[in-house]
Amino acid sequence: MLIRRKDGEWGVIYSVLCKSTLYVHPDEHTSEPLLSINLQSEASSLPSSAPGSGHNSLTHKLNFSTSPGGSRPSSPDSTMTGSPRDGVSGPQMSIRLVDDSLFGVENCFCIEAQSSRYSDRLFDADSMPESRHLTKYYFVVESVKERHHWIEELRAAMLTSQSLRHVTSLELGVNALHVDRNSSAAAQLLPSGKGASSNMYYCNIHFDNELQARTFSKRDNEGVVEWMAQFHFDDIRHSFFDMSIVIWRMGTSAKEKDVEIGRITMPFHTLAQTTLNKENVGAGGNWYQLESGIGKVRIELRYTVERICPLPTYNSLFVFLLNTLNADTNMVNLIYDALNGDSTAQAKSEFAGSLVRFFLGIGQITKFLRTLTRCEIFATDQPTIIFRGNTMATKAMDQFMKICCEDYLHETMDEVAYDMFSCTQSCEIDPTQMDKGEDLMKNWRRLKSFIDRVTKSVFESSATVPRDLVVIFEGIRVAMADKFGDADQNKGLTAISGFIFLRLFSAALQGPHLHPFLLVPDIPEERSRRLFTLVSKTVQTLANLRLFSQKEEHLMNMMNNSFEEDHVLDKMRKFLTEVSTVYYGPKTASDIDKTMALYDAPIDIAAIVPMLKHSSVFVTFPPNHGPTISSTVHPAASAGVGVRVDIERELAFINHHLQKKRPYLAKKAESNAVLKPLITKLFAIIDDVQKNEQTVIDNAQRQGFQVSTGEAADE
Repeated sequence: MLIRRKDGEWGVIYSVLCKSTLYVHPDEHTSEPLLSINLQSEASSLPSSAPGSGHNSLTHKLNFSTSPGGSRPSSPDSTMTGSPRDGVSGPQMSIRLVDDSLFGVENCFCIEAQSSRYSDRLFDADSMPESRHLTKYYFVVESVKERHHWIEELRAAMLTSQSLRHVTSLELGVNALHVDRNSSAAAQLLPSGKGASSNMYYCNIHFDNELQARTFSKRDNEGVVEWMAQFHFDDIRHSFFDMSIVIWRMGTSAKEKDVEIGRITMPFHTLAQTTLNKENVGAGGNWYQLESGIGKVRIELRYTVERICPLPTYNSLFVFLLNTLNADTNMVNLIYDALNGDSTAQAKSEFAGSLVRFFLGIGQITKFLRTLTRCEIFATDQPTIIFRGNTMATKAMDQFMKICCEDYLHETMDEVAYDMFSCTQSCEIDPTQMDKGEDLMKNWRRLKSFIDRVTKSVFESSATVPRDLVVIFEGIRVAMADKFGDADQNKGLTAISGFIFLRLFSAALQGPHLHPFLLVPDIPEERSRRLFTLVSKTVQTLANLRLFSQKEEHLMNMMNNSFEEDHVLDKMRKFLTEVSTVYYGPKTASDIDKTMALYDAPIDIAAIVPMLKHSSVFVTFPPNHGPTISSTVHPAASAGVGVRVDIERELAFINHHLQKKRPYLAKKAESNAVLKPLITKLFAIIDDVQKNEQTVIDNAQRQGFQVSTGEAADE
């Protein structure tokens, strides 16, 4: 763990969480705590010694961190030894994640708490606008799972089982800067002459005056700077007044300091009042003029305030969602088509993502996605168009793959993607697009070498595909055989390639710098971008289990013979079969059949409902681990990666979505006699949840808490 100090040194400390207090020690041998943070509103006296092992405490070593841009001071011992011991307590308390760009490290979180006057001496506990005694403590741990463990333990010490939460979040995209060199401010803030073409710019994001995140530095390209930076801020402190996006020009020499050329300031209360502009959001956001007048910045954002009640509030909705998976095939399609209704593409993705995280959190994600995909297969008559539309099944699969495949994608593609990004030589093989003097065969050999590396890396990765995804792919392959027969196995394999290639590998190669792929640090240069396009197109063609046709003559002539000689299509079929075949270990065929049947068996709702007592869980994605797994597999892939799921937050979002769809569902019930009883029951569930929510809100207001309405805004 990492904690940020004013002196900027790195050190090692020891922490213990006991009941409602976090104790921090200089080392594991010192009994007296250096710092104690009381996580409840009632202040408690500081004990004379740290709690021992008999307290069922959570312990871990912590590291100190430098502050952004901080200087390197003296040894930490000079500040720690003999320093006043500090007790931190108070009702104003929050725990939040911290963007990786702030410190350049991963897995950081922050505790904000009221403190005594001694905090400012020892730690980099910046004063808040509303109180000089409200301080921040930054911690970093070694893994996502460990961070989740700490946050959940700390929040459990803060909150009671009946707590009402408000979670404010912001998804921010800082996409581009357009510099107006003819503006009056340009003469003062921008260099002229030779230095004008080499300007580097970066952007800092502040809440009030607190730095939250930053972009990479990018070069000015004829007055345009493209960052395409994506940030997600969750659990934003409600006392923040505004957000500032500050643009800096780097000094052109070691002696010249960086210069702020302008900023945009947005009060948070105005973000809550903005309305969705579909055209601008789809085009990458809106343009905002810098206050200095020197240019404008293209920004897209989504600001939400969520009101989240305790899990028992949503008990009836919880049971309803589980029951949908026990319905017959036609009913499942009707249910989820109706729930999605006439939503926008963004709303469909968000609803699908919330359902995916909910079922992931309760351990039923494979059942949910196998059910959805099987239902879509049996509702489609043409195998060539399966999973090609924006249905609930495709949206849900997209969302799940974004969650579970991030580390798998990077383990498979990072090395070759970076080499493609760094390539400055031409790989163009279309004679109509080649520059004068280029050698076609040299270009072809360079392109072929990258294609071979990509396909080799993919084909060797089958053992590390997340096991849950393999279970779902196996369900798709079996369902395709049940629907269309197993005479042509290519039908089932191309249905699978429509996910793992069309929506993962090919998409990542087409936009390697885009979120959520982020295979490369920046937008590729022109030749590199063309290389990514050619490789992506080739890989997707192979994933469709075909070679190039006459329509793509320049590709057909160069590639088809080579791919036939290398038996690439046979290797592709083998890979798609492997990623859709669950490895069960040394079991008999009868045991395997029994295990497979469990994936599609009806859900025992009575056994799952007790999970409502767990508000948040950490879900891991172990790989399939076939018998021939490579010894060079990265340890993270072998162990399985994971994600935190806040079950009550997902249920709150699903409930909010259903409330908004109520008029549409009412019309659907009138026109569909089969759905009418189900929708009538759903309306009763919505009413029950609303009644429970109002009870929680009334209780909170009687205790003096200010209750906000959930809202969302896009710009």
